[in-house]
Amino acid sequence: MLENNAQPRVPGAQREAVTPLAREYLTTSEAAALLRVTPKTLRNKVAAGIFVEGRHYFRKRGLGPRWKRATLVLWLEGLEHEKPEPFALAQPGGREVA
Repeated sequence: MLENNAQPRVPGAQREAVTPLAREYLTTSEAAALLRVTPKTLRNKVAAGIFVEGRHYFRKRGLGPRWKRATLVLWLEGLEHEKPEPFALAQPGGREVA
């Protein structure tokens, strides 16, 4: 019999202790599965400049790229907009133009 809060054991099943942070960052294979594309397609999009290091994925020496789930979902839904950093332009005489 099971105790009040005990859950039945499933033969062959392994329990993983996955933290929310671990679910936020994906391997290339996991990111490809999320987007339903191949890992090669992700690499091609990186080469084309569609996915940018520091925004869509990060690299840590020895780990390979880790993809940020939330940013990939925004890209997939078309909600990610490229916003260039504003900077002041100078005119002759040192005045700034907005």
